[in-house]
Amino acid sequence: MVSSDHEFGIYYSYPRKIRGQQVFHLGPLGDSLVASYRLVRNKDIFKSLFPVKIVYGDENRFVMSLSAKSASSDQQQRFHSFMNIFQQGIFEADLEAIFKKDRSLWLYLKELSTIRKFWLDLVDKGHYPSLLD
Repeated sequence: MVSSDHEFGIYYSYPRKIRGQQVFHLGPLGDSLVASYRLVRNKDIFKSLFPVKIVYGDENRFVMSLSAKSASSDQQQRFHSFMNIFQQGIFEADLEAIFKKDRSLWLYLKELSTIRKFWLDLVDKGHYPSLLD
């Protein structure tokens, strides 16, 4: 995963050409086509949460970026909370309430955050090589 204040990209295999950006290894995310399909299919929900400029996904990656000029601080905070599902395995209650409108998406994101948290716990306990380097 590559992220900045206004965009993030999830690469299902390690990208060869990312320079000058910090890359987070997320661990398993399941089937890449299913992941991209679920996320792209729900771009209207994302647009209701923050001013989305780009939502794109294929078998190699999922990319989302904000229209930085029109994002309020609340929308930017919500965007960072959404990224935290992938980065830290944290699915905040206010986002959960919003995503429960689409049960399939909510279950997918809940499962993703749980798996991510599990992998981070393994790394913290020294049972698995670091997924963050």
